[in-house]
Amino acid sequence: MKTVFISAPTRLSERPLAWSHDLTVELAVEEQRGHPVGCIDNAFYRLDLEVLKNSVGKLEPDRILIYGGLREYKFIREYLVAFPDAKVMGFPKGVLDLPIEDGAIPPEEPDDLPYPAWNFIPIEDYFANSPLPYTAETMAAERRAVFKGQWGEAEQSPDHVADALRYLKLHHNFGLLFFEDDLTKSKSRTYKLLEELDERDMIGLFGWGCKADIRNIDRDLLKTFREARCAFIDFGELDAIDTRDEATMERAQAAISSSRAAEIYPIIKPTIGHPETEQEDLMAMLKFLKSNKLETRSEILEPYPGTPLFEKVKVEDVEKHILQINESFANFTRWTDEELLGIVELMARGDLERLEKVREP
Repeated sequence: MKTVFISAPTRLSERPLAWSHDLTVELAVEEQRGHPVGCIDNAFYRLDLEVLKNSVGKLEPDRILIYGGLREYKFIREYLVAFPDAKVMGFPKGVLDLPIEDGAIPPEEPDDLPYPAWNFIPIEDYFANSPLPYTAETMAAERRAVFKGQWGEAEQSPDHVADALRYLKLHHNFGLLFFEDDLTKSKSRTYKLLEELDERDMIGLFGWGCKADIRNIDRDLLKTFREARCAFIDFGELDAIDTRDEATMERAQAAISSSRAAEIYPIIKPTIGHPETEQEDLMAMLKFLKSNKLETRSEILEPYPGTPLFEKVKVEDVEKHILQINESFANFTRWTDEELLGIVELMARGDLERLEKVREP
C-alpha cells in the first residue's frame, strides 16, 4: 500500500524555521515496514491547492495522510475537502471531530526504531532558512534528541542518539544543534549522552543548545555543558503574572546568572495575555528583562486545548478559537486588542515610561 504524507503549513506567508521531527519518524517507520511511502512537505513548499492535488495525483497513492497539529488546523480543514478520503496524523485526539489516524506503534525497544527519514524532506533548504533567532551568526537545525510523548515514556539510549547525530552530521553538515527536550530532566542520561558524543570525537564539531528547567539547572551541569560546547539554554516561557511569585523570579534570576557565569547564553521567552494580568505585572516583567539584557518582545499567550490556561478561560467554540489564534491572536485580558498589541510594542522597545502610563484594565 503506497502512502503519501502531506505536511500542512502553519501559514502561507512564511516558511517554517524547522522541519517536523515526528513526521520524519513516522515516514521512517512506514519505510522500515516495507511500505512504499512519499512525502510532500507543503509546510515548506506551500503549493496552492490545485498544484498540490495534481502533485499528489501523480504519485497515485493508496492512502493519504495529512500531517499537522493545532497550528496547522486551518490548512488541515482545507486539505480534507480536497482529499475527502485522507486521514489526519499528528493532531491531538478528541479536540475536534477529525478522521484521526494513529501514529505508528513503536517497538518495545526504542533503539529498534530507524533514524528519522530526513531524505524525504528538503533538509538543506531548511538549514538555509533556519537561523536560530538568538544566535544570528550561525545556522541551525531544530533537532529533538528523544521521542515526544506520543511514543510513551521510553527513550532511545544515549548511544543510539549519539549514533543518529553522527549520521546526521556526516550526511548534512549542520553547525548548530537544538535539543528541544529538557536536558535537565534526567541528568544521568544527559551526562551519558555527552560522554557518548565525546567518545565519537563529536564535541566541538558543532555548537548546541537545549531546553532546561530553571528548577533543575545547577553549576556542575552548566560546567559540563560548557565543556561540551553548549552555546545557549532555553529556559522556556515566563509570564508577566509570574513576577508576583518571588520564588519563581529568584530561580529565574539564578538560572540566568549561572548560565552567564558559565558563558552560556540564557533564553527566557516573555509572555503576556493572562486574564489576570495587571499593569504592574507588565512593569515588573519589563524591568526584569531589561536588567538582565534579555529579549523584551513578548508573545501573547496562546490558550490551546490541553493547556491550563485553556481550561481556565473555558472556551466553548473550540474550532473558532483555534482558527482565531492561528490567524491572529486570542485576547483574554481586560485590555482591548489594540491596547494589547500596543503593550507588546512598548515592551519590545523597552519603553518603561510609556508602559507606566498604560491604563489599568
